[in-house]
Amino acid sequence: MDSILEKAAVKRAQAALDRHGISGKIKILAESARTDTQMVADQLQIPALDRADADYVKEVSGYSVGGVSPVGWVNKPEIILIDQALNDYDAVWAAAGHPHAVYPTTYVELIQCTGAQPMVVGD
Repeated sequence: MDSILEKAAVKRAQAALDRHGISGKIKILAESARTDTQMVADQLQIPALDRADADYVKEVSGYSVGGVSPVGWVNKPEIILIDQALNDYDAVWAAAGHPHAVYPTTYVELIQCTGAQPMVVGD
């Protein structure tokens, strides 16, 4: 499992963490950490919001589905949303370039390093 840390996508996530001064270290999980679209669509005032297919996600973010880190994207998205419910936790575990790689961060740190817009995304 330590070979996951050598994956190019995980190294890109680590480099982005380093650039943003995020001190949390990437951890390797034994199980994958893969993740109410209409509520978000309504708040964005668009008719519908569908899940992106795996090829599109890889093209835009540079990460494969299941390991999409909030930092280190190859193309910056037009809008970045963060679930306001994450503010309820002292630590938030975010993907780090691979389905088995995560790192600890905080709600505030995620907003600072991504420019994310807080939004209620579920009931």
